[in-house]
Amino acid sequence: MNTPICSVIIPSYNCVEYLPIALNSVAAQFIDPIEILVLDDGSTDGTWEYLREAKALYPGLSIVKGGRLGPSEGRNVLISMAKSPLIAFLDADDVWWPNKLRTQIAFHEANPDVVLSFTDYIHLDPS
Repeated sequence: MNTPICSVIIPSYNCVEYLPIALNSVAAQFIDPIEILVLDDGSTDGTWEYLREAKALYPGLSIVKGGRLGPSEGRNVLISMAKSPLIAFLDADDVWWPNKLRTQIAFHEANPDVVLSFTDYIHLDPS
């Protein structure tokens, strides 16, 4: 893979029912190449098995197995692996609007002095 335009950081713990939707929302950003780093933080719901199969669907997906690090330390582990200078955070149970990241990257390219930006997201509620 060429150097990715952005590295997406996703810590996950027992979110197998949400991960397909979250990963599809990353794919809907239409950014190539993109790196997707997911940490399965010791899930017991089949997350690891799903992620191993999902690698065939998402070319930039890399997965890491964690041992109950928690979301903050899990993000730090993934950041240390990231190949892009641009980092985007997505929780495993959240979804991005299509092209959200493309718009955000364009903003940063036009404003190189801006080092951080935040946008809204959609939280998946199981109820």
